[in-house]
Amino acid sequence: MDNRGRTALHCACAKRPPLQVVRVLLTSSGNDDAHIESFLLKKDNHGRIPIHASLANHAALDVMRYLLHRCEKSAEVTDNAHNLPLHVACMGDFDQDRAVIVQDLIEAFRDGAGIFSRAGKTPLSLAVECGGSLNVIHTLLEGKKLRQISEYMRKSKNSQFKRL
Repeated sequence: MDNRGRTALHCACAKRPPLQVVRVLLTSSGNDDAHIESFLLKKDNHGRIPIHASLANHAALDVMRYLLHRCEKSAEVTDNAHNLPLHVACMGDFDQDRAVIVQDLIEAFRDGAGIFSRAGKTPLSLAVECGGSLNVIHTLLEGKKLRQISEYMRKSKNSQFKRL
């Protein structure tokens, strides 16, 4: 670890590594799922985990997806500013890859679309402020609708909804 609490994986993710480098670093932590998960959920001094670093530094889509799919819990982890990986994905430059990873993050943590950061921002408000593509904004709106529908179904006393 460095003086900012970053592991080698954090540092690599901040430099847009090829997927093979991420795989090697990840498997060097141990091959069983528990070791890999703990490595992927290791926070630096700012509360960020490797997927935060990869998203903030515009890593390749295959790297971001690999990190998420190896540990879907990472979609639920907030940093010290209470930003989920979804918040970070909604900041900065937008391209087709961003829409894909935003969709993946929403699928991994549906409630994420409605979570506020410490600054009072939702992923949608960040995407709009940062000039997000229509694809990203549409994906976030759909994610928010899905969350609202699932909340309604959960609260509904109508057994028809409970079976869905």
